[in-house]
This record gives sequence, C-alpha cells and structure tokens, in this order.
Amino acid sequence: MKKVSFRAKILKEGINPYVDPPLGTAQSLGRPGGVVPVNVLLEGKSFQANLMPLGAKRTKAKPGTHHRLYLHGIMRKAVGKDVGDQVKVVDRKSVV
Repeated sequence: MKKVSFRAKILKEGINPYVDPPLGTAQSLGRPGGVVPVNVLLEGKSFQANLMPLGAKRTKAKPGTHHRLYLHGIMRKAVGKDVGDQVKVVDRKSVV
C-alpha cells in the first residue's frame, strides 16, 4: 500500500487546525488532485480523513500538488496534541 510519512507542526487558519503534507503527496498516493480520501495514522492512531486541495489563491505550488490535512477536535484529543504541537503523520490511500 502506498503511503507518505512526515512530521509537521499543527497550524491554524481561522478556526481550522491543519497540517500541510509534503508537496506532491496526492500524486505519491496515486491521486492526481482534487479531494483525496486517506487513512491517516496520527501519532499511530487511525482516522479517516481527506486531503483537501489548495487553490491558486492560497498556494504558489503547481495546481494539484498542494493539499492540506485538517485535524478535527476528536483527532487532536485522541492523540493529546493541539495547535503548535509537532505530530507524526502517515497518509495512506483510502480504498473507499
């Protein structure tokens, strides 16, 4: 199964905590762009989530290469992390 592992600091935009996976994560998982359903291991705990594409106004990266992973409260609480903390993330392509 294809996967992308990385460490990132939890940031916040408006009310939305998130991490930015490395550029090209969607392509590495076999999805060229758009919303990408993934199985996320956050500090070793499994969650279902979506990589959300960032539009041209929000990134200078090539279209389809920059995605964001939003971390809702249940995810952050389950791993004891919040905005400003570093987390280990493994994204795997969802079979759904």
